[in-house]
Amino acid sequence: MSKEEKEKKESEEKKREAPKAEAESKKRKRERTWFFGKLKRREKEAKEEKGKEAEEEKVVYLPLQPEYEVIDEYWIQKPFSKVKIAVIPELGGQRVYFIEEVQLTSEERKAVDKLIDILSVELNPPEGFEEDIRKHVIEEARRLVKKYRRAIRGLSKESWEKVIYYIERDLLGYGPIDVMMRDYKLEDISCDGVNRAIHVWHREYESIPTNVIFVDKEYLREFIIKLAHMAGKHISAAFPIVDAMLPGRHRLAATYGEEVSPRGSTFTIRKFRERPLSIVNLLESGNIDEWTAAYFWLMLENRITAMIIGATAAGKTTLLNALTSFFKPGFKIVTIEETPELNLPHENWVQLVSRESYGLGEAKVGEISLFDLVKVSLRYRPDYIIVGEIRGEEAFVLFQAMSSVSWDTPILIRENGKIELTSIGKFVDRYYALGEERLPKTVKNVEVLTLDGYRATFKPIRYVLRHWADEIYRVKYLGGEIRATGSHSVYVLDEETLEVRAKPVSELKKGELLVSFRKRTCGEEYPEVDVVRTLASSKNTIVDNIPNDLKTKLSINKNPIPILEFYNLAHAHAYPDTIRIRKRNSSKFIPARLRLDEDLAFVFGLYLADGCIKYGRGGRIVFSLGKDEKEKYLNRLLRVIKERFGDEPYIEDRGSYLLIEYNNSILSELFAKLCGRNREEKKIPDCLWHAPSSVIQAFIEGISADARRKTRRPNKLQIIQKNKNLIVQLAWLARLGGYNVRLRIEKGGYWNLTIAKSGRKAPVGSGIPVAVLRRIHRKLRPTSMPYQFTDVLTRKDRRQRFVNISRATRIIQWMVKRRREEPDKETSIILERLRSYINGEVVVHPVKEVVREEYNGYVYDVSIPENEAFFGGENPVLLHNTGHGGMSTMHADSLDRAVKRLVSPPMNVSPAYIPSLNIVALTERTILPNGQFSRRVRRVWEVEDYGRYREIVRWNPTLDRHEIINDSYLLPRIAEFQGKTVDELLDEINRRQVVLTWMKLSGIREMKDVSKVILEYYISPNEVYQRAVSELGKFGVKVEKIKPRIVVTARAVSMPTHETRAFIREKVAEKTPMVKEAAESGEIARPAVEEKAVEKEEEKPEDKILKTLLNLGGEADYISLVNLTGLSKNEFSILVRQLIRSKMVVPVIIYVENRPTLGYKLTAEGDRKARELTESS
Repeated sequence: MSKEEKEKKESEEKKREAPKAEAESKKRKRERTWFFGKLKRREKEAKEEKGKEAEEEKVVYLPLQPEYEVIDEYWIQKPFSKVKIAVIPELGGQRVYFIEEVQLTSEERKAVDKLIDILSVELNPPEGFEEDIRKHVIEEARRLVKKYRRAIRGLSKESWEKVIYYIERDLLGYGPIDVMMRDYKLEDISCDGVNRAIHVWHREYESIPTNVIFVDKEYLREFIIKLAHMAGKHISAAFPIVDAMLPGRHRLAATYGEEVSPRGSTFTIRKFRERPLSIVNLLESGNIDEWTAAYFWLMLENRITAMIIGATAAGKTTLLNALTSFFKPGFKIVTIEETPELNLPHENWVQLVSRESYGLGEAKVGEISLFDLVKVSLRYRPDYIIVGEIRGEEAFVLFQAMSSVSWDTPILIRENGKIELTSIGKFVDRYYALGEERLPKTVKNVEVLTLDGYRATFKPIRYVLRHWADEIYRVKYLGGEIRATGSHSVYVLDEETLEVRAKPVSELKKGELLVSFRKRTCGEEYPEVDVVRTLASSKNTIVDNIPNDLKTKLSINKNPIPILEFYNLAHAHAYPDTIRIRKRNSSKFIPARLRLDEDLAFVFGLYLADGCIKYGRGGRIVFSLGKDEKEKYLNRLLRVIKERFGDEPYIEDRGSYLLIEYNNSILSELFAKLCGRNREEKKIPDCLWHAPSSVIQAFIEGISADARRKTRRPNKLQIIQKNKNLIVQLAWLARLGGYNVRLRIEKGGYWNLTIAKSGRKAPVGSGIPVAVLRRIHRKLRPTSMPYQFTDVLTRKDRRQRFVNISRATRIIQWMVKRRREEPDKETSIILERLRSYINGEVVVHPVKEVVREEYNGYVYDVSIPENEAFFGGENPVLLHNTGHGGMSTMHADSLDRAVKRLVSPPMNVSPAYIPSLNIVALTERTILPNGQFSRRVRRVWEVEDYGRYREIVRWNPTLDRHEIINDSYLLPRIAEFQGKTVDELLDEINRRQVVLTWMKLSGIREMKDVSKVILEYYISPNEVYQRAVSELGKFGVKVEKIKPRIVVTARAVSMPTHETRAFIREKVAEKTPMVKEAAESGEIARPAVEEKAVEKEEEKPEDKILKTLLNLGGEADYISLVNLTGLSKNEFSILVRQLIRSKMVVPVIIYVENRPTLGYKLTAEGDRKARELTESS
């Protein structure tokens, strides 16, 4: 008989034996049922033999028989309660959890019952709420024992100790399951009904039955009512389900009666660990490996969003809790749970728990849902929000990206009294180191322009924030545009109610009104130009005419003195404006201090309009005016320069315009410093931001004198320049001066700024919305109104959206005075808002378009207490900041199913937000190669886009180790943020891997100790690393050996593209229609390789199967082959059928972990082919 025929015969024999194995399994199940019934009968017979009462026990404790093999035992409360784990041969080696408690005699039982009755009457309440209740009751019980010892005679000292134990067990504890609740090795306790053994989940022996059985239906109901009351909840036939938290933060789920559970009342208790498992505990158990843990450490430091998925009891919450030790110590964390299970090692931690309704039926009185808590948590300004398990609409919290605006967004700040218009990126960047992001930075002594009521004002900045973004929204509105992340909010005005509310940029609609400002008054005093400070660095400039008293005070023994020397001596002192500043070889001078009044502001405006500085034979300042502007501007210019600086100009008439030239080096240098030398460098003088409105208006009047500008309308000023910086400054300054402005970019890169001066018709957005006037008109129903009023309010065909303030005021006065209906509460509120709006400084800009576009760079935010609002933009609008990082768990057994749950009801997360979820980890309870059960992080993915997921780490079930199968998609981006290389970040991961390995080998496993080391690493990374290297040497571990495990190179090493994915799917889909269908569904959508890599790799998938079998010794089980080849199950099945038909492999039954499973074995031909493939490669 040939080898193949022999193998075929063995296979057929095993198939014939399969029904026998199934029958044997059913037989063992019947034997188990018979066995527990037999033990109950033994117990009953034993009681009858002892002459006990015939009354049936409410709870039965099955005895431990001599023939059972005890494999483990330990005390719970010595000498009263002990646990034994025994193997029962009659059940095929089933392990059972036996409770052994000290037994009470009839006299001791009577004493327990009597003392409990006495305690209910004579128990003194504790003196304060802080006192431990359990300790107090025990002390009271001991006091009563002494008091009534004589009344209850015949008990020894040992008996009284037993009595105290049972009082504590039955009165304060959990009665028949108290030992299980005290057992630190148990995770879950589950009762499936009466006459069924309670099952427990043991950390060493997994799920095993106990010897405890509830046999009385009514007692079980009473017991569950007691559990519910201990949790502060109610359970009854009307409300037969409860989900609550027991004392000690244990989680209870219970059903009452037969309404929802036909076998009677049930309960499950998931025990809470007072000492949560740390990341080192998980490393020791093999749940996760050192490299993957270090990878998570680096990612969490950089504020990624992560989700842990898995089935029930897979260890999702345990892993999530352990990973939180990697948070930076300064992070503010908010956790949101239905039942509190998380136990974080952080001080700055806010724990929020949902609450069920108090109402009956459909009424939800007092209910606080997870979604409610999510909305509240945003007010805490968290760095991380952690949702224990997402199931509904609260899922959006993980995908609300950090809310920020682009680097070039202008904001107006006031720092140490100085006002400056700067870009938000320039301002925020100074608080961050190179590559640093996502960590809020505290700011002191800096204010930003914001809105208070309906008035623009400065308020202090609390902190600033920046982070990287690859997508942004461009909001185009009438008068300008702004770029912000989709989750960033802007304030919009409700036209009918005048309510200002925040709305995310991604939800803006065309026509909505963005809030801006137009100051009514600005500044009270004329600011001064400190010429000494401005020209302190000027060469050949001297200070003259210094008063004697100041010379004596500053110890100056010469006059004149170089300006820099004078500034160093006098900058901290007050000095008079009689001091003169001049060039060394010139008699022309300017005062040391200049008052910026309307005249000087007018001259500055005239210079910025079309002036410049010319050099050669000293500096010359040149002004340009049109012929028709001579009388309006020239005379005032000549007068101001003569009065303030004592200089006369040279005037050149060039036909269509005049050139007014002052040959004054010191004056031209001052203008160059304050306003810029030429058209490209021009800017607004810093001191002008502090000026009163009249000074700003004089400046605007001066800048309107541009000979090369054509103003179409007399009530509007139009400025066209390529100097964007100057145009944006003018737009903000005009707002401060009380003007309404519009800003747009034209062809050729020219910026067009329109400043509305005055006019009968209200500029768009600067008047009162007609909608609110119409609403008030409907509510008040005034008597007949003049046509000029009704024409605005009643004609539906009119497109007029705004009416100017003066006309609106007259309409309101008429409606209020001639009203036929009294205003209700809502109308009164609107009228009050309208009065504030008219007297306020708010104007609006209608939205024209919202466009989403790619963006690669930092985005920024500032936080302002109270309203979290600030003005920003080229033509300012009111912005609102929100944002945070997120972590959560979800019940799902694969990434595809998790994403499908997210984008489906009731979560309804938009697919566009899926990329905000950076990392997903799958954890499972699985079988190890040694046959034991344990939990493992099976896979770790990085999310590139919706439908594009890159697998980074995979657990190898054959070797029980985690393997890196892809280069990271996120690391290159983090490296770019930090100005580092990917190799440097990989080296940092290895360094942290060393630290984790050291903690593991050194026994540093308690959560507080692990967190302490991580904190020390954040503060002094080199010191902690060197200590770890030094101490690892004592264990014989060389740091050079601590590197990432074998990297499976069959996966992608770079970011996959849509073209590459389509290429691979086409190749796979050519196999069969079944594979094509799987490819289209995304079932085989693996991380794609580069097209060049695909061309280089000529190995066929079936050849990969043959080589993998050869490497595994010629045969392997089905699951291992699928995992190691990286093929989908459908694709693998199709290819292996082809190999069977070609007689390369044969199916066999393989025993894995003592269990039969399907496998495949190389034939002689297959073995020869596999060896040829291996040698050729």
